[in-house]
Amino acid sequence: MWFLRGLYLLNSLSSATWGRYGTLYYLDKGLSKAEIGLIEGLMPMVGVFAQSAWAVVADARHARKGVYLLTSSLGTCVLLLLGVEAVVGRSFARILCVSLGSKAFACGGILDAYAFEVVGSQAPKLYGRLRLWGSLGWGCGGLAMGAINDAYGFGPNFLIYGACNALRIALVGACVKPAAAEDTKKPIRADLIAVLRSPALLAFLGEILIFGTAVGVVERLIFVYVVDNLDGDSLLCGLVVFVSSTCNIPVFHNAGVLLEKFGPENLLLLAQFCYFTRVVGYTLLTPETKYFILGLETLHGCTFAMLWIAAVERARHLAPDGWAATLQSLLQTVYYSFGPGLGALLGGYLWHLKNARFMYRSFALAVFLHFAIRAAAAAAPITYCRNTLLQRQRRRRCPPSQQDDDDDDDDDERLYVALTDDETPDDDLDTTT
Repeated sequence: MWFLRGLYLLNSLSSATWGRYGTLYYLDKGLSKAEIGLIEGLMPMVGVFAQSAWAVVADARHARKGVYLLTSSLGTCVLLLLGVEAVVGRSFARILCVSLGSKAFACGGILDAYAFEVVGSQAPKLYGRLRLWGSLGWGCGGLAMGAINDAYGFGPNFLIYGACNALRIALVGACVKPAAAEDTKKPIRADLIAVLRSPALLAFLGEILIFGTAVGVVERLIFVYVVDNLDGDSLLCGLVVFVSSTCNIPVFHNAGVLLEKFGPENLLLLAQFCYFTRVVGYTLLTPETKYFILGLETLHGCTFAMLWIAAVERARHLAPDGWAATLQSLLQTVYYSFGPGLGALLGGYLWHLKNARFMYRSFALAVFLHFAIRAAAAAAPITYCRNTLLQRQRRRRCPPSQQDDDDDDDDDERLYVALTDDETPDDDLDTTT
């Protein structure tokens, strides 16, 4: 378990050195907002195809360890080229090509698949306690890089990024045995195709795409907003990352309890409402009140962590035997690549069209409408049955001559009782509904 915690920690530390700070690097290179939006939009799109392809190869060839080492090594080497002035200079075309090339080796779902394999049936409880180390590394790394950037510029980012990834790759190469990290049972391709065509998976990925698009506006453009609109500095950007990430830790630690008590659907509703509150709050800030953004970032624990524990658990249950890495990579592709890429493109366009506040309010409204629709759909069956019982009670109070002989009354009453019986298990309740 400590080995997995170390992998999540190192992975997030290396990501924190680039991640949101990439936009500051592009600003330092003199790129415009439209050019930054284009890069931040296209990079995840490349990851959409690359991450899915690498995951399929890893599962189909029983080569998770080999694929993980290959993609991590090549991706690190390509991204480090951005730190070589002779290679990229201040050329938008060169920076774009190298940035896109680094995403051609994205394959993050393999680590989650390996973690699920190790924890086994305890995944709902233990996965969150592993994943919180990723949030810890992201938060501490983001805070440290903010202070380092203000003092020494962007150069140290590349050094720390390379060092963390080199250590992570060395640990995987030395400590992970192929027999422990790879499935011995040959996966059946027809099972994967059947799941990919299932309405349950398509609906699930559709919701993740909507939320990933909205979150992409925060993840990809918030630093530009802090620096340009709120007159913030790199240290404030680091504090934003630190606060938002550390607020994920208690949610991840109690993932099993939250899933058991509230269920994935209610966690997703709460995440959507918190996103709306958080992003609308961004638009109310001014340079004089810029530090209030740290209070808004405390909602990140609900916005991201609750969504993520529900999403990975759903993907774990949907994955057929032998295709765990593929399903986890597909989830990460939609949430971390396709969604944020689309969000960055749309966000950059809306920012260029009007301003940052208009952009954030537009996405907040879209998420709130989705929240309202989902909440109404969830409440509709209970409301219907409650009204049915009230009608039944009114008929009982009326004289027999005024009562309607409705053959459906008994069925409606039984339906309401089934839905409202406190002793009915959740699974039975969902089936009855």
